[in-house]
Order: sequence, then C-alpha cells, then structure tokens
Amino acid sequence: MAILEIKGLNFQFRKKPIFMDAQLMLTQPGVYGIVAPNGTGKSTMLNLIAGILRPQSGTIQIMGKTNTPATVFTYVSYAQSAEHFLSVMKGQDYLELFQKAHHISAERVGAVTTRLGVDAFRQERIRTYSMGMKQRLTLAIALMVDAPLLLLDEPLNGLDPDSLAVIRRTIIQEGKSQHTVLLASHNLDELARVTDQSFVLTDQQIQPVTFTNGIELEKLYRHYFSGLEDTGETV
Repeated sequence: MAILEIKGLNFQFRKKPIFMDAQLMLTQPGVYGIVAPNGTGKSTMLNLIAGILRPQSGTIQIMGKTNTPATVFTYVSYAQSAEHFLSVMKGQDYLELFQKAHHISAERVGAVTTRLGVDAFRQERIRTYSMGMKQRLTLAIALMVDAPLLLLDEPLNGLDPDSLAVIRRTIIQEGKSQHTVLLASHNLDELARVTDQSFVLTDQQIQPVTFTNGIELEKLYRHYFSGLEDTGETV
C-alpha cells in the first residue's frame, strides 16, 4: 500500500496550468523535498494533498484512501507557512487549540515542545516571535499529531543558526522513525542536509530526482529552472 499516491492530477490556478496529468508515488517512509521556484506549485501541491484545494481531475490517496477530510485528519499533519499565525495570539493558544481538536495528551504536547525548545516562549504573543520561533512552533504543532505523513511548507527558510539546527535534526529524526516527511524548501543546501531525494515541479509534472550533496542539487535546479523567473507569488 502506498503512503501517498497521486494519479492523473490536473489543476489550474487563475487559468494557469500548474499540474497536467501529474503522477507521484511514495511507498517508503523517509524525508522527501519539493523543489521549484516561487509561484510554480510547491504550496499548491501540499494544499492539494491536504484537501485544502481540489483538483480539476485526478486522484490523491493517502494510505490507500482518498484524501477526504476524514482521511487527512487521521493520516496527515500539515505545517503550513508561519505567516498564518495571528500576531495577537500566544503560542500556547495554538498548542491548546490543536491539542483539543486531536485529543492529544498533555504528556505528548510537553514532550514535543521540549524537544523543539518551544517551552521558553510558548506563553508569549506571536508578534514578539522571531522567524525561528515561529517555525519551531509550527513544527511542534505538526508533530503533536502522530500522523504517518508530515507536510512542511518552507520549514528551513529564514532561520537563525540555532533554530535551523533544531529543525534540521527534528526532520531527520522523523524520517528515521517510519514517518514520511514531504517538505518544500528554497534552501537547497539545507535541503540536501536532510534528504537526497526530492521532487522537481517542472513542465506541470512531479519529477523525482536523486542527488548526493547541495552542489549537485543546485546543478539540478539550474538545469530545470535556468531562465525561469521567480514570480514572487506563493502558489
């Protein structure tokens, strides 16, 4: 049974084709990257898997089941961009919200927040957070849910060295603990530190690539996207 299977995916955004008959199959746990310039489908792909967006045609299955809201709630944990946080709320507010929604024990919440160093600032308002603190909170919320498929949107970008080390280590640990991590990232060097397997979004397809280091990944990126301008728009 596939952990994640995408078949015949077609999706347009503002009449612009993003995916055309795209395919993807994940059968083994581990860490996988999603590589593409801004505005070419990374966030869209994660949102389609999570059921936030619906394709024009095609199917998406998680653990052998169609990605209905019930399936996603059971098998997926999605750490969206830290930009979604409301600045007036505290980190603790978000932790309690997800804890109640998923009926998570206080012990598990405490273990995750300690692991990511969130306890030091969970009682502070989001508006006081650095990007590193926001990303730690985002990942903590996602890991509170012990789901087999973890979706991460740009978890490695704009971080201070301490936060980067914590998040990098956590992603690697998740991949080794029989979870499947699918993460979008612009930070090619850091992406190469957590995985040697990625998917390149090119020509409306999802193409698997394997690399051995950050330099090789950068060469692959330039091969696929040389001359393609970054739109600056999140898609």
